[in-house]
Amino acid sequence: MTDKTRSGTDLPLGKSVQQIGRMAPVEAAGTVEGIADRFGDRAALDVLDQLSPVVVAAMLRRHDFSCPAVVSYLVTPHMAAEVLKADPLFWRDIPDPKRPENFRKIRENALELIIIFMSAAKDINAEGDIIDHIFRDDRSRNYLLLPFSGQEGYRLSTGLFDDPETETGSVAHLYEILRKAAPRAADLVMDFMNQNQTSLIDFVTDLWADASLGLDSGSRDPDLEDMMFLPIRVKEPA
Repeated sequence: MTDKTRSGTDLPLGKSVQQIGRMAPVEAAGTVEGIADRFGDRAALDVLDQLSPVVVAAMLRRHDFSCPAVVSYLVTPHMAAEVLKADPLFWRDIPDPKRPENFRKIRENALELIIIFMSAAKDINAEGDIIDHIFRDDRSRNYLLLPFSGQEGYRLSTGLFDDPETETGSVAHLYEILRKAAPRAADLVMDFMNQNQTSLIDFVTDLWADASLGLDSGSRDPDLEDMMFLPIRVKEPA
């Protein structure tokens, strides 16, 4: 790896990290995928490692778990945790206490992003590694807990999620992944559901506030402003 590559210049395909960071998310993802196709996963991973987690989150949130971006297969466990910490920055115009349905949509979107990472993992050990990195930091751990916030009634009605016909991509599906790949994390989730007294609205608001405080304003690229704080992508009902 050359110093030029690490400094963000002279990358494969003639693009710099700064240029990729300023692209629209679809174009940025396509550029990284093109680097992976022509120069290998290692080269693409080096580019991702230099991009802001906000940029990587923007790439990933354009897809769902049924057809994830190629980028999701390149993201390391550490990157996954950083993306979860950054993703609440996209909620800026969404959390309105007068519209509780927005908070449920945020919860559904968070579930989908986590499932994207789990689906991209090659085996149960890789899933466990991702979960381990997520649980190392309060903000990424709280993001993982978000799909379970306000789900106490669901837990009681399904008997601790133990359902042989669990729907892929559901909160029950995520719990089963945790139970098999990271039993301690699953226990913490169950403790959270049994003991949590925070409403979904307050939980989402706190996550957004923590993400905003955790953003390093001194390193923020002003050209990313148009990409950050976009309304969350919401699937229209079929």
